[in-house]
Amino acid sequence: MTSPSNTSRDGRSSAAVRPVEGSSRYRVPAAARMLAVLELLAEARKAYGVSEISRRLEIPKSSCFALLSTLEDGGYVRRNARDEWMLTLRLYHLGVTAAQNIDILLVAQPIVNELSDTTSMTAHLGMFDGRSIVYALKVEPPENMVKFDTYPGKKASVHLTAIGRAIAAVLDERDLARLLDGHEFTGGENSRIRSRQSFLAELRRVRQSGVALENEEESVGVACVAAPVSYAGGAGAAAVGVTALAAQLNERSIAEVTKAVVNAASNLSSLLGIRTGSG
Repeated sequence: MTSPSNTSRDGRSSAAVRPVEGSSRYRVPAAARMLAVLELLAEARKAYGVSEISRRLEIPKSSCFALLSTLEDGGYVRRNARDEWMLTLRLYHLGVTAAQNIDILLVAQPIVNELSDTTSMTAHLGMFDGRSIVYALKVEPPENMVKFDTYPGKKASVHLTAIGRAIAAVLDERDLARLLDGHEFTGGENSRIRSRQSFLAELRRVRQSGVALENEEESVGVACVAAPVSYAGGAGAAAVGVTALAAQLNERSIAEVTKAVVNAASNLSSLLGIRTGSG
């Protein structure tokens, strides 16, 4: 979702140099100005001349040129034929590298724990590993008498499970094609999905609603709710969800459980650097 840009009444960008809340005496003004230049060029999505950057950020033109030259030496910005400055892809590569170094399991563990506590149901994190969908985390409530046949490392059915559907819904076309290559839409006790066409229609519904539901389709008496999590630098996508006896979900408000799952997915996405709407 694209956030509205913040522009002051005089047309100056929100990237203008301004005091940082809670900044300490160790704050370096030159570094703050350099970050402001990068943010301005990123938000503008176009090239600016030195004079325009200087005016918008309210810094001397000579200082502005020095900052841009330093960034140019580092490969972060470049000049076009009109002597205007723009970002290169170096920041993008840094962001992707940083995201790849995040251990999603460490970040997700407390969220999955909380989801299980909140719903009193078995909670999972599922992930796309490049070729299949696997359960990566599993948390069972202590009072749960029923144990489900899932465990970290086990493959999840792409079309029969809510986790599988939620992840497939946010894969790009190439990864989705790889995932479905040779896939047979069979199995399940009472599956609604028996063809590629019906599965793609289900993925469209998941994208629109932001949640995947499965009610006794893989196993009689078992129901699942899951919501997708997209994250930069990952193999493709992840999802969080809960599994319970169908009777449990019927007895409880399905809306309440769905909200908890969507909130967990949104919180995890935020921690991984992806902005999502709250559910």
